[in-house]
Amino acid sequence: MNKFFKKILQLLAVITALVLTVVLVIVLVINPNDYKTQISQLVEKTTGRSLTIDGDISLTFFPWLGLKLTKVKLGNAPGFETTHEFASLNEAQVRVKLLPLFSKQLEVDTIFVDGMKVRLTRKEDGHTNWEDLVALQGDKSDDETTQEFNINGLSVNNSQMVWDDQQAGSRYILSNVNLNTSAIIQDKPIQFQLKTTVDFWGKKTFKIKFDFNSQLSFNPKTQRYALNPLEMIATIAGKSLPDGKQTLTVSTFVDVDLKKQSLMIDKLKFKLMDATLSGQLKVKQFLSNPSFLGNMKLVDLNLPQLLKTLGMDIELPLNKVSLDTQFNANMKNLNFENLKLLVDENKLYTSRLQLDLEKQKLISTPIKLTAFGVNLNTQLNVNDLFSEPTMTATLHVPTFNPQKLLKKLDVSLPFPSKNASLKTEFQLRKKQIMVLKNLNMQLDNNKLQSYFIKFDPIKQMLQSEALSLNLLGVRLLVSKIKATKMFSDIQAEAKLAVAPFNPRNLLKALNQEIPKTQDAKVLRRLSLNTNLQASASELNLNKLKIKLDTTNLIGNLHLKNIKQPAIAFNLDLDQIDIDSYLPPPSASPPPKSPSSSDNALLLPLEILRDLDINGGLKIGQMKTYGMTIKDLEFAVSAKGGNFKLIPKLTL
Repeated sequence: MNKFFKKILQLLAVITALVLTVVLVIVLVINPNDYKTQISQLVEKTTGRSLTIDGDISLTFFPWLGLKLTKVKLGNAPGFETTHEFASLNEAQVRVKLLPLFSKQLEVDTIFVDGMKVRLTRKEDGHTNWEDLVALQGDKSDDETTQEFNINGLSVNNSQMVWDDQQAGSRYILSNVNLNTSAIIQDKPIQFQLKTTVDFWGKKTFKIKFDFNSQLSFNPKTQRYALNPLEMIATIAGKSLPDGKQTLTVSTFVDVDLKKQSLMIDKLKFKLMDATLSGQLKVKQFLSNPSFLGNMKLVDLNLPQLLKTLGMDIELPLNKVSLDTQFNANMKNLNFENLKLLVDENKLYTSRLQLDLEKQKLISTPIKLTAFGVNLNTQLNVNDLFSEPTMTATLHVPTFNPQKLLKKLDVSLPFPSKNASLKTEFQLRKKQIMVLKNLNMQLDNNKLQSYFIKFDPIKQMLQSEALSLNLLGVRLLVSKIKATKMFSDIQAEAKLAVAPFNPRNLLKALNQEIPKTQDAKVLRRLSLNTNLQASASELNLNKLKIKLDTTNLIGNLHLKNIKQPAIAFNLDLDQIDIDSYLPPPSASPPPKSPSSSDNALLLPLEILRDLDINGGLKIGQMKTYGMTIKDLEFAVSAKGGNFKLIPKLTL
């Protein structure tokens, strides 16, 4: 039996030697260059593309089964430019160790490619010049005839790739592509380095030089891949960039597990235009139901430079932006926690900001904002965020110094002020309707309050039941407010009521001289009530009631054409003691009684000459210069310089 097996083994050895001898003879005797025409015809028949081999074809057999090609060109797909080849190369070489193939092991020498050029094109109709090659592959299952493979390395030098996207109107060129790797062995890390230059033509033109280094670990069995670490330096040149050139650096660790559908980006550091972005990102179930968890920190982003680079010509009184937050997200929600935003000296902080993508809802915990030295506390609740947003928010600005704020904004107030505050509730309703509720504004001792203000920008309408203003000790109540046509020919109506106040105190608050009167008890009480109707050119005061001390004035007043006023009025004064409002008598001789020759002094004719006046005035009783006049009634008219006064009186 042993002799039989021995003979069998000898026979197999002889057969193997004969086969190897025949193959060796074929390799040594047959010149593959004699079959260039047949190879080109076969490729054209299979792909519909031309194949040109201008260089030599070299084969090796043992111990390496190898192929070397030089100066090869593959034509473009039918219907695309024929002046450019789809692909070409100056030289390519690949060698596979022969004997390990019989043990289902693949050992490949360093794959060498030099001067490769690939031109990818997408036409305006969306068709590409590689889709026909993809179609030739069909639906093939994975080939597992080899269990192990080793590649000594990959070396791609002096190569180029062009991406011409005619549909998007952009064009990219990767030139000077140089890729080198260490040995590619299953379950062993792979060092690789990529250097290339990318030219981009589109709405903006850029040139980017890449220097990419990393170590790749992968295991096809466990489907786990890692880049540890990943380091990249990119130099970007373009006219729209600050100083015409910027450098981008990126370093991170990347770990991908396809079986668990997990992704980890750790120790991320991204630097561009003096701004640094660092953080961490974890992704789970990224192929089915992705969820994200991480943190990020952005430092010293120059916002004006960024906007300029993006082609946005927007001038902002801001410079540096920084951000620090943790976040988690899935397909339904996006949450930020401990969100800190710093813009120059302005700060924003909230412990939680939650965005519900499914319900289109945004909710925040209390937000603290400090802007230009002013603190603002608010809390947001937004619904229908991506359709027709509605919002409710509380706003509270604690007491601050407005002078300091306006100084930072290069604005000044016509009067000194030290304290201001604001508190209100803001609502944005359907159809862009805005509402302010429980409005409280204070400037020093001056207050503005309103329970409800409604503004409809579509209808150009403003409404409020009541608005209270306390200004310099004077309290003004405006009720039944309604304004329409606010962006065109504004029309407004309201009821005005000025509560009784002391005119002397008002003059003092305005730093005005208080007139001296014969009666020190006058100019102590003044009030007003009226119904107001107004437009951009007219003013009507109906049911006007003014009370000065013990004097009552009622009636109506109409002002038309404010630029060249036309005044109409009908006023009724019950009684007034003019003498009590005159200055106290002096030691000089008393003035003589007025005569007709004094009219020019008594009436401001120069002022009245340009007015258009038509009105009537009744005075029940008037005391002046010691005389008492009752039931005085006269009509006043003035137009074109003609002034008429028609009196009727009883002594």
